[in-house]
Formats: sequence, C-alpha cells, structure tokens
Amino acid sequence: MTTDLENLLPSQETPVEYVTTKDGTVAKQPSVCVKTKKKIKLKKKSTKGNWINSIASFILEQELDGVEIVYRWPETSEDRKNFALFVRELRYKFARVEKIAKRKVPYIISIYSPTYNWATKDVSLLDDIRNYVDFFNVETDNFYAPYHKNNIMTGPLSPLYSLGNDDKSIDRTMEKYTCKTMKPSQLNIILSFGGVHWENVHKSSAEPDDIHFYVRGRDYSGYHFSWRYLKFFGFDLNKASFHDVAKTPYIWDKNHQSFVTFENERSLEEKMEYILSKNLGGVAIDRIDKDDDSHTLLNAVTSMNMCSGPKFAEDEIKYNCEKL
Repeated sequence: MTTDLENLLPSQETPVEYVTTKDGTVAKQPSVCVKTKKKIKLKKKSTKGNWINSIASFILEQELDGVEIVYRWPETSEDRKNFALFVRELRYKFARVEKIAKRKVPYIISIYSPTYNWATKDVSLLDDIRNYVDFFNVETDNFYAPYHKNNIMTGPLSPLYSLGNDDKSIDRTMEKYTCKTMKPSQLNIILSFGGVHWENVHKSSAEPDDIHFYVRGRDYSGYHFSWRYLKFFGFDLNKASFHDVAKTPYIWDKNHQSFVTFENERSLEEKMEYILSKNLGGVAIDRIDKDDDSHTLLNAVTSMNMCSGPKFAEDEIKYNCEKL
C-alpha cells in the first residue's frame, strides 16, 4: 500500500468539516451526511480539502461505491460557483484514489437536484457540473408537501403527468432536465415508499378533480407517512381510487375533508415504464425502510426488467425540446 493511500485511510472516527456563516467556526461530524439549513461556505482551501479527504476516507473505510451530494439551496452565483468547484475537485480526488487503490470501476457521484430552478435556461449550474457527476437524482417525490408553508393547494405527492398547465409532475420536470442537459442517461427519478395525509381540505367547483384542493387561508394540517404504516393510520385501501392522468392512488373522504396521496405497486410500475419510454437513467429510492417487511414496493420496482424496453440510442432524446 502506498503512502498516499495510507494517508487516506481514516481513524476510527471520520470527521467531516464544514463552515457555517453564523460564526465562522468549523464543526466536525462523524458522517458525510451533514444536514443544515445554514448556508455552507467553504472558506479556505485547507477546509475544503479536509472535507473532500474525509469523504474519500469514509468511502474507503466503508467500502462504498460512491456518494450522493445534497445541497439544495445554492442561491447566489457565488454559491453555485463554489458548489461546482467542490464537485469538480471531489471528482479529481476520486480519480486519484481509484488509481492508487487500483479500483476497476469509478466511484459514483450523484447530485440531489431540486425540481425546478436548476433546469431553467438562465442557470448554468447543470452545465458546470454535469461532466463531473454520474447522476442527477431529481426531486420528483415531493411536489405537494405539507411542510411548504405557502401552500395554495394540495395534490398528489408524485404525479406522473400534469393536469392542464400545472408543471408539478414528473413528466414536466424530467422534460426540462433532459432538454437542459441533453443527457437523459444521467437523470434518475426519486421514488418515495410512502405518502401524505392532508386534513381540513375543501373541494369547491374551482378544482378540476379529486386530487387538487385549495387550502389557502384554511387551517389545514398534513403529515408524511411510510407505506408500512398505511394501515396503522387507519387508511382503507378498498376506498382508494387511481387517477388516470397523474397515475397515482389517492383516497378522498368528503365527509371528513381528508385527502391521502401515496405510492403503491401500480403507480411505481407506471413510473418504471415511463423511465423506459423516456430513455432515462433509472431511479433513486428515498428510504427503503419505509417499505413493509414483505418488500411490497421494492419488489414492484425491481420486477421491471429495465433492459426489456424499447431500444434507443445512448442519450436519445424522447422529449420535444423545441417547444421549451
């Protein structure tokens, strides 16, 4: 083993260093998954280098195949520039580690990507980092979330298609990402093994169907739940309907003003077929432990033969990008 590789091998605890703008101090966590609402600012080259070295060390220690980077709020041009620089340097570090460790398969870098703003024409972030990452895991599992404080309406958590001019759907989102990157093989859809229960929602003649309800000005409430606890919360699957456009199951209880949106075997199979038809990269699953002990939803996903679909050329575009 070379000296360079020995320097990468971690101690029993692998710290991750980051600097927050609150007081400029460096905080250390024994994990590469650092979650903070504060803006991350990599001030010094040594700090950024330590962070990258920590990630590389953690991967070697745990014998992992790669990392997913979650940074949802690079708001300013400086934020985006720093983020792109970090991703590029992480890729270079991985390449050096692969060579030293004689790894035959490159490490994977995936980027957790928000639904809309990265795919707009005036944001260059995707262009700046796409040559250094393997996949963009696009946030397609959270279009209508109860913790969004400025909700105007409820809706299905992960609709496959939109109704009318509504852009909140997997189809509209992946179309924008594909036409922005022109590399559908880099794009993964995020699947959720759960759902959301909304209470105190009201339907009026303004809503087009039984899956959208205006909640502005109402004292509504809602919470996420796992598939494994669907029956625990008392939801009767016999009362569930399946929306032909959104391709998602739901339960609307008019008497109790209750709306439940969730994934099931059929909705996940619809999404897998969509991935095949659009020549996309694949899927990322948000917490497999939300599934039941029989792996009902995971089996629905893995039962689809991803090599059996239409034969497209690599990165052949299956969207009409001229209209965007």
